[in-house]
Amino acid sequence: MIKTSFLSIRMYKTSIINLASLAVFLVTSLAAAAPCHSAAAPLTAPSPIMKAHKGRGFMISLPSNWSIDNHPSGMSYCAATDGKRVTRDAEGTIVSILLGLAAGYQKTDSATAKDAAQQIVRSYQEDNPGLRVVSRQAVKIDGFPAESVLIESATGRGGELERSWMLFVVKNGQLFLAAFTSPARDYNQVQGVFTQIAGSIRLGVCRT
Repeated sequence: MIKTSFLSIRMYKTSIINLASLAVFLVTSLAAAAPCHSAAAPLTAPSPIMKAHKGRGFMISLPSNWSIDNHPSGMSYCAATDGKRVTRDAEGTIVSILLGLAAGYQKTDSATAKDAAQQIVRSYQEDNPGLRVVSRQAVKIDGFPAESVLIESATGRGGELERSWMLFVVKNGQLFLAAFTSPARDYNQVQGVFTQIAGSIRLGVCRT
């Protein structure tokens, strides 16, 4: 049986990931043998103390107890020690976020954030028929038009419900994506922190 997690990435040994295929970024297959925590085990809560982080083409403030891993592709993966899971196979390493954030840029053919969100969510639903869109609305990130989409699916630890809040911004032919994830049962508790982090995003120019 294969499980998927929306906030995961495979880091191949032979080449740097091409993020033009976002399915590789957010819908990476996880083997059933991958280690899992008990569904009842709580994950470390985000610290109320924030720290600034400079990503590739953006600035963001994050909880001080989250570590930051910058992938050569330009994506940043942010979580507490137990908020991410790392597994390895013959092809490379899979990093899966359980409670945390992935953010960064990729090239896009979409003209608007709404178009990009529709295309990506549609691809998720093809791979995860049980996925449901909880909410969706137009917002602004750092003054730029953005699309906010909250999705839920049974793709978390041990098949538990997981929520991913995704923010899309299209500018200068590039898509900026900030994807927050947590177990669904914890989402209301961490939503305020996620909102605080989202409000700190400052977008610059990313040259790929």
